[in-house]
Amino acid sequence: MPQFFVLPEWIKDNKITIFGEEVLHIVKVLRKKEGDFIDVFDKGGNKYKIRISLIDKIKSKRGKKILSLEGEIITKKDYGEENIKIILYQALIKSHNMDFVIRKCTEIGVHSIIPFFSERCVVKYNKNVLEKKLLRWRNIAFQAVKQSLGEKTPEIETPREFSDVLMGKRSCLSLIFWEQEINNLKSVLMDYRKQAISGFNQIPEVRIFIGPEGGFSESEIKKARAANVIPVGLGKRILRAETAGIVAISMISYEYLF
Repeated sequence: MPQFFVLPEWIKDNKITIFGEEVLHIVKVLRKKEGDFIDVFDKGGNKYKIRISLIDKIKSKRGKKILSLEGEIITKKDYGEENIKIILYQALIKSHNMDFVIRKCTEIGVHSIIPFFSERCVVKYNKNVLEKKLLRWRNIAFQAVKQSLGEKTPEIETPREFSDVLMGKRSCLSLIFWEQEINNLKSVLMDYRKQAISGFNQIPEVRIFIGPEGGFSESEIKKARAANVIPVGLGKRILRAETAGIVAISMISYEYLF
């Protein structure tokens, strides 16, 4: 069953009011009417089943009439924490490829995505362009969550410099994927689990760093090692920048979830 996204301010008491394109899809495409049930979710990972009680047109702030839908909350389910938190640090790559990474990594359950600038980044964005890109990426992630029936929309953070993202949390497993590294992902994960660095009864958190089209430079790998980020490979094949993150997340998820 399709599910729909709601903002926190749309939830009041035991009712949820929905506005805009979501209502159009519910009413015009799915042909839902008063008395029918739909599923909605919020950014906090809460999922609601609601019974539609009212479909009406209201005036927006601009004076235009828009469809609104009001529903009574029948059930609420808190999905709580994920089984694993995978944080993707993705070097900025060409626009359509970056869109692809965000869409597909969201579909397979990434917790958050942090773009960054590295030495070999081909693309260069000014502040205004970055703001527009960020809005676009967040919308792509939102649409991907809806399509894949996910519970949480990953946060897409403002792009940073490589040296800045290296300084993140050090208590979790941090991996940087480099085509010249012979140390493979599977062996690193196995060692990590044996040593119980994260206390495997707790929710594990893994940070992964993926480079741009030209890969990471040796100086960047040296900086990563100094920051306790472990270089790993993904096998004998050289993967494209927009493919590596998807493969890495899939492999890590398999190790932890199945």
